[in-house]
Amino acid sequence: MTRPDIAHAVQQLTQFAADPGHIHWTAIKHILHYLKGTQELTLTLGGKLDGDTIKLHTFSNADFVNSLDNGHSISSYAIMLSTGTFSWSTKKQTATALLSSEVEYYATIHVGHEILWLHHLLTELSIIQTNPTTLHINNMAVICILTTPVEMSTQMCHIHLLYFWIKDEIMHKQITSQHIISAENTADIFTKGLSTNTYRHFIHSLRL
Repeated sequence: MTRPDIAHAVQQLTQFAADPGHIHWTAIKHILHYLKGTQELTLTLGGKLDGDTIKLHTFSNADFVNSLDNGHSISSYAIMLSTGTFSWSTKKQTATALLSSEVEYYATIHVGHEILWLHHLLTELSIIQTNPTTLHINNMAVICILTTPVEMSTQMCHIHLLYFWIKDEIMHKQITSQHIISAENTADIFTKGLSTNTYRHFIHSLRL
């Protein structure tokens, strides 16, 4: 799919693919109507940031308890290669989180795997990432967890230790976390429905 702006809508509808109802068919028609009216929106790849450097920078976000049926939340990310959107995802989490910070932490795991895979891919293409990839997160509690050695909050101690591998990647300078306000977090477009103005703002951020 080359239209990240409809990723959230598609993710929501695919949950009912086995037994769609009238409301779901109506929503699909809305998406098709939207696509017909926005055919000029296309992915823009390329461009450079910071002089001549081609670099990754990423955004991570989550929507706490998105599903009222099972209490699961949505993880999302947007990965930019310099000025173009290179990879994106919106996915329902498999575990039921107890805290919004836990949801956001699982979202960083979601994007962390993709960042490391892209590091390997770009290295094979001789595009070496000499600096840590910046991961923008709009939750200060998660940034604290990611950057604090070993210690973890008593509220987060129930999370399996296997999920803490991303802390090692930050310590090894593969990834660096940076706070961003929600209004500028591009990954927000993949987690929930937005107002028209906010939606258009993030479309521009995706370089469509």
